[in-house]
Amino acid sequence: MWSSTSSVVRLTAENTLGKTTLGKPKVQKATWFWNEEVQAAIREKKSKYKLWWRTRQTEDRGAYLAAKREAKKAVSKAKSDRYKAVYDMVDTREGERAVYRLVRARHRSTLNMEHTKIVKGADGAVLRRSGQILERWREYYNHLCNEEFCHPPIPTVPSVEGPVLPITAVEVSAALAKMKSNKATGPDDIPADVWKLLGDRGSVWLATLFNKIVAEGRTPDVWRTSVTVPVWKGKGEIADCTSYRPIRLLCHTMKVFERVLEARLRKIVSVSLNQCGFVRDCSTIDHYTAL
Repeated sequence: MWSSTSSVVRLTAENTLGKTTLGKPKVQKATWFWNEEVQAAIREKKSKYKLWWRTRQTEDRGAYLAAKREAKKAVSKAKSDRYKAVYDMVDTREGERAVYRLVRARHRSTLNMEHTKIVKGADGAVLRRSGQILERWREYYNHLCNEEFCHPPIPTVPSVEGPVLPITAVEVSAALAKMKSNKATGPDDIPADVWKLLGDRGSVWLATLFNKIVAEGRTPDVWRTSVTVPVWKGKGEIADCTSYRPIRLLCHTMKVFERVLEARLRKIVSVSLNQCGFVRDCSTIDHYTAL
């Protein structure tokens, strides 16, 4: 059920929106000062340039140079206005936060870490080939994440609730409403936005899928996998694997299923008032201080 539907969703999206391919890093152009006046001036300059390139007439070249000067004036004026607005905002509380964010962004841009092409192996040798780099990351996280620790067994207790009620479309809709939009997808490449756009039909279909999963006691195989993205910690050597922390990208549909189960568990599970870890709107700072 899930395999066929997910394949249709991906194929339809690819045929409609296209598919991106990896290539050279895209140059980020400065657009923080962009407005309609600048856009119109740049468009006029490009139009005059194309006309002069075709005709090679002196008059057309003069018109192009005039449009070029006007475009420079528009850009200069837009930058000046934007700078003035930023300076006025600095005097406010929100402006102080914006300054710190700008400083951090400028600092990160000087680290040359956006597109790391090399990584060091376990022996310290520099790896440059894609296959070697992927194998090194697999080896590193396989050792890091599979280290076993002794835990006491979880005792089995008698049930306190009756039979599991079927999952309804209302529960699915509530879970979808909590999902954020425009987030990175997991191995199945299907974001939660797909089900949001389908509206009630998507909620009904997901409810049917979730009930089937509960009845069979088995989730789709792709839900048990993830995409690991190494994120630099902000310190240490760029090419060293220990300088990165892993971010796991999971399937969004599985997260919707988990939110449905979480909402049900919160109704029947009571948490002590002293519990602050993994509790919404609670901080563990006081507990750390007490220890």
